[in-house]
Amino acid sequence: QAAPSAPDRVGDAVKAVLMEEVTREKEQLEREKAALAEENAELSRQSAELSHEKQELISTCERLRRELAEQQQDEARRRAEDAENERLHLAEISRLVHAMSEGEAGGWGVG
Repeated sequence: QAAPSAPDRVGDAVKAVLMEEVTREKEQLEREKAALAEENAELSRQSAELSHEKQELISTCERLRRELAEQQQDEARRRAEDAENERLHLAEISRLVHAMSEGEAGGWGVG
């Protein structure tokens, strides 16, 4: 078997260099792919965590809205009760003033 010719040796050397470069590029791409997969997993975890926090905030807002509505209803009820009590108090005062003025007119004055 004859020794390879110079062009064959150069071709083989170029081929070996290219194969090494392709192998290095492939390894680099694999490392980048692994880093991206790791980053993607972290982002997915963060997304799930944020989604959970979002649901908690929505639930808290709904609960606070309900509590506020209840407080507003309670306050409206209290104001209505206070207004009714004030109306009754004024009616009683008016009745007493009327009774006192009739008593004075009838001769049995106050005091």
